[in-house]
Amino acid sequence: MKDAIEGFKEITEVALKHINKKINSFVEEVAKNVRNKKFDTESRKKVFKLTPLNQGESPKHLKYNFDDQKYDMKPL
Repeated sequence: MKDAIEGFKEITEVALKHINKKINSFVEEVAKNVRNKKFDTESRKKVFKLTPLNQGESPKHLKYNFDDQKYDMKPL
């Protein structure tokens, strides 16, 4: 039983390192795109929930304008 627990811990640590590496590479890619001003609507949808705003409505989180439409960007 003790060996099974140790094995599970090792597998979990490896999985967490892999997940962390994937998250870090995604964050680096987004940061690079922001610096290069390539942070388009599709990239934003991966990081934020875009909610269209009605005329005169204020955003609750962050404001984003695209094609004459205003959006509220809520971080996921």
